[in-house]
Amino acid sequence: MKQIVSLAVLVVVLGVGFLLISDGDGDGDSSEGSNGGKPNALAFYGVELEDFKLIVPADWIKDDESLTTLVKDGVAVRGEKEDGFHPAILFYPVLARKRSFEQFIGDERSKLTDSGDPAEILADGPAVVGGMAAHRLVYTRTVRGGIQVRTIDFYFVGPKGIGMLRMLSNSTTFMKWRPVFERVASALRRK
Repeated sequence: MKQIVSLAVLVVVLGVGFLLISDGDGDGDSSEGSNGGKPNALAFYGVELEDFKLIVPADWIKDDESLTTLVKDGVAVRGEKEDGFHPAILFYPVLARKRSFEQFIGDERSKLTDSGDPAEILADGPAVVGGMAAHRLVYTRTVRGGIQVRTIDFYFVGPKGIGMLRMLSNSTTFMKWRPVFERVASALRRK
């Protein structure tokens, strides 16, 4: 009963339609990270935005402050703070409309490496996200308070422009959240 009430509150807070999706084995658990810790994301709910469907952890909260002033049409959720940082998932169906995909990726790479606090790029290349051709950037960057954050960005071409799926956590808890991030990325679909 408590889970049903929590789920109903989540629907009201988020103001979006959802579909509860279990992990399929009936125990309500998500995959364990390689550090043996269990992510708190035990279930997922579906979100439809623009021409896309994606899932996010059901017990994470909506985080409108993470949506930039330039890109308000997106979804941002975050988990509970661990080691000084909230794991988060951000999805923007349209970030750019008039640049080529290659130019856009080059610009994003430059932003990461040419800033005053450059990121260490760990992976950079073609990928598939939710059955769509994409480009994946994985990087680590130090943020306020000296916290190392690991981020996975998937950039893809949607029907209205270039979009992005970003998933990030403290580097010390990244392996814990990696199965959740992989599940979110693999479930992303165009309508």
